[in-house]
Amino acid sequence: MITSQKRNIGALVKDIDQGRILLPELQRRYVWKSPQVRDLFDSLYRNYPSGQLLIWETPDLPYSRTLSVDDLAQDHRTPQLLLDGQQRLTSLTAILLGQDLVLRDSRRPIDIAFNIYSEKFEVAGPRQRREPGWISLKKLYTEGAMSILIGLGLNNIPKEEQEEIYKRINRVDNIRNYEYNINLLENLPYAEVTRIFVRVNSGGTTLNSADLTLAQMSSLWRGITRELTSFQNSLKKTYIKLEVDTGILLRAMSVLLTGSARLGQMFKSESRHITIDDLKDTWKRVVEGMKLSIAFLANNCSIDRFDLLPTQYVLITLTAFFDHFKGELTEKQAKSLQHWVFTALIWSRYSGATETAVGQDATAIKSEQPFERLLQNIYDRVGKRPITERELRDQRKNSPFMMMSYVLARRNRAEDWFNGVHIGSDQVLELHHIFPKAIL
Repeated sequence: MITSQKRNIGALVKDIDQGRILLPELQRRYVWKSPQVRDLFDSLYRNYPSGQLLIWETPDLPYSRTLSVDDLAQDHRTPQLLLDGQQRLTSLTAILLGQDLVLRDSRRPIDIAFNIYSEKFEVAGPRQRREPGWISLKKLYTEGAMSILIGLGLNNIPKEEQEEIYKRINRVDNIRNYEYNINLLENLPYAEVTRIFVRVNSGGTTLNSADLTLAQMSSLWRGITRELTSFQNSLKKTYIKLEVDTGILLRAMSVLLTGSARLGQMFKSESRHITIDDLKDTWKRVVEGMKLSIAFLANNCSIDRFDLLPTQYVLITLTAFFDHFKGELTEKQAKSLQHWVFTALIWSRYSGATETAVGQDATAIKSEQPFERLLQNIYDRVGKRPITERELRDQRKNSPFMMMSYVLARRNRAEDWFNGVHIGSDQVLELHHIFPKAIL
């Protein structure tokens, strides 16, 4: 069911602050730049249209006392997830509550300043703090309009001017009374929620199944996004050009929890009740399995440039493999796994119906003959055939064979012609479709 309702900004911010509306680990996906925050307040001040909000309320959304939201636990209300409007309400909540609002790729929190004379909004900087007439919105919303007026010291200006300035400050303060139209999705299936969002969202941050799953997870385990981001950053520092997608990490968790890479299965009420302990334990297993998988690709398969990796889905299967075998492989098993990696990547095992393919491979790993079953899954799709000149013809740099060319060069200790250094991940690769005569 889809219903419409109106709620003012003050009520929305209060619901967010008290945990009734969840901004599930939103900081990771905060993509606005400072001018957008400034323009939002300017639009609200002038009562311009500011879009609508999309909120999802579902019984499949797990929550417990570990949320640390007493009101929610006491009144047994189903929590609501904000799906469309995250950028706006994250900005509004931070400014109205006087909290830090840190932009992406920035370390310093921002504030918005309002000029009582020109009625302009600007991102607060040295000029706004130095020149008279500028007021901090954070200070206004946390200390009140009267405190701001006293601080301005307007006793020496005409009374009419004082009243006009007071009206302007009051108008900024009354932004909290601006009403948003809310589309509330109640008891709708997972897939339909995604379709609705795609249709109503224009110009916002694209929602995908990973966003929905992370939203559900974060309602149960506050801090999961920080865990994901911290792990992604640590991998980025250790390995060149490695940025593991959040969806890959979540699907790896799903495979270990449910045996399926379909994220929509994780919180289906008919399947199982997943607790915070389940999530934390599974995440530890994913971290260990993923580390071993990446190290295996770099050291055993000579794939140490991850920008050449045709798909990251292979990391999910490898993570499930190392988790099942507890990270202990014989030399023979390591060679068999290496053979599977190359075969899977060359024949594009995970192009099209990727979730189905990962699920099949996760099942194969637990069989009595895992390596044979894994390879057979590939052969069932493309057949068992050798690589010929025909497969290599007209291939481009994003081809799996490009990656294999690099692997072969590494295996044969190929050297840079100009400095004699062996080819590796720390070097810049030059790619040419025709070998340049100038270099010859």
